Amino acid sequence: MNHAAPDPERAAATLRSRLAEADRVLITAGAGLSAAAGYDYGDEDRFRELFPALHGHGLRSRYLVGVPLPPELLWGYWAVHINDIRFSPAPNPLYRRLRALVGEKDHWVMTSNVDGLFARNGFPPERIFTPQGDYGRYQCAIPCTGAVWDSEPLVARLLAAYDPGTGAVTDPGALPRCPDCGGAVQINVRVGPEFVDAPTAPHTTGSTTG
Repeated sequence: MNHAAPDPERAAATLRSRLAEADRVLITAGAGLSAAAGYDYGDEDRFRELFPALHGHGLRSRYLVGVPLPPELLWGYWAVHINDIRFSPAPNPLYRRLRALVGEKDHWVMTSNVDGLFARNGFPPERIFTPQGDYGRYQCAIPCTGAVWDSEPLVARLLAAYDPGTGAVTDPGALPRCPDCGGAVQINVRVGPEFVDAPTAPHTTGSTTG
């Protein structure tokens, strides 16, 4: 049985027609949308470009959650990765086109992505539900508190002490510690029961400090 190839123009026309008829719009998105926008975690060429030292150690993609790296390499990776995918100020064309399609419609976004691309490209933050967390925050690893902190100053400090040749943070004093208990910290993304999820709740900003 032959199947006709999808017609992108027809699909786009159908989407616009349905959006025009809708009273409200719910957008659900996962990793595929950000990959289509240029952030493909499995892109080995981009990984080699950003992380030459880690690539030299045999690693091939950004899927490093759970990989046992020493702190100086782990935080070197996080600093470069988060700076690239979360704090880039450049607008993203794909997300901007999606925002234009929604227009003034009453809408809500639910996404498993933690890269902040919806909010950075015109979607109101109060209309975005990110149950998996956000690279823009970090938390105590225990956690000793339900607070989270802005990761941008942390990333800047780590990058200032980062050596691309080794992939390591060269200044131990730049490595993060919990502001409350002095213990280890982690990025505020859902990897286990220690995840502080209060900031992900709709219409809240959580407890944050700079």
